[in-house]
Amino acid sequence: MKKNLVLPLFLAMAMSAVAQPDPDALKVQGGGSMGKKTIVPKLEKLAVAQSTIIFKTATTREMLKNEKGAFGGRKSLGGSVTGRVTAYLETTDGDLTKEDFQGLADHFYTYLNQQLEAAGIGTVDWGTVTKADFYTAENEAGDEKKVKEETQRKGQVYEVVNANNGNTLISYDPTKTMNIGFAFGKMKRAGKFSDELGAPVAYMHTVVDFADIMMDGDAKTGTAVSYEVGGITKITKTKAFNFNSSVGANLKVAGGTTWDGKPVGGRIMFYNQKMATDMIQFEKDISSGMKFANEVTQDPNRKVLNKKENIFAKDFNAVPVVVSTTKAQYIAAAKKALENYAVSLATKLKEK
Repeated sequence: MKKNLVLPLFLAMAMSAVAQPDPDALKVQGGGSMGKKTIVPKLEKLAVAQSTIIFKTATTREMLKNEKGAFGGRKSLGGSVTGRVTAYLETTDGDLTKEDFQGLADHFYTYLNQQLEAAGIGTVDWGTVTKADFYTAENEAGDEKKVKEETQRKGQVYEVVNANNGNTLISYDPTKTMNIGFAFGKMKRAGKFSDELGAPVAYMHTVVDFADIMMDGDAKTGTAVSYEVGGITKITKTKAFNFNSSVGANLKVAGGTTWDGKPVGGRIMFYNQKMATDMIQFEKDISSGMKFANEVTQDPNRKVLNKKENIFAKDFNAVPVVVSTTKAQYIAAAKKALENYAVSLATKLKEK
């Protein structure tokens, strides 16, 4: 069993800085032939039928580095190093409740619709959405427990809520590289749903994270030469491994990918009455720009999540980190990050 090692680790509290909305953090991907965008460029009205927000309360990042050969590829018989860091969110004046997260999700839904209207994009009120046959018949809420258990095994802990306590029409696992949308039969019903609402329909999944985790490392092999008594030369092979990490507090709508290309941010799926689809991926983080943490410390009594050993690499686990704040500070920063995201999205949807 690998030991939980105290490794070089930089701990930082995010500095207070004004973070602006960033439409370029969002990338529209077309679902038409040859990746053609069919919905977003012509969007005049939108119905948000699902806004699921995944609030991280523990986050783990992993890294794998292989020794490089002369031509840049993996060196045959070379060294490899893996490492992982887990950060925990801690509110010092009591635990955040389901109602706290629900309030943030509900505020975001209302604020987003206001921003869409301000940008000249019409909206469909929630009461109209929930009365439709497709909405009342479809609910994948049973999958949420399965997704939560699966992501915890991968070192991520979430509180998942749907705005307005709404139904889960499409499930989403932010640790998977691919997430499938509607199957054909359900897509036909989704197309009818869009036609009934008189607008394309958005199914949104948003990840709110609280820490920036940076990691780096390398593995090298070489030879060591020593000269023994009697003029004997002794050559031994050596391997050197290095792993460093840093953790900073940053309340943000998460974007980007993990070291092996897995998404850690959210996704938006758009469907219209013709069963056409577009999708938005999160290319970058959208930060609150607010200092919310009071302390960032290491805690050797906490567990390293996703502590799986790699038999082909030197394995390191940094001491877990705790980001401490208060409930009010967390809620204020999360609210601001989501508002910045709402403005970014409304702006992106009006780009041609």
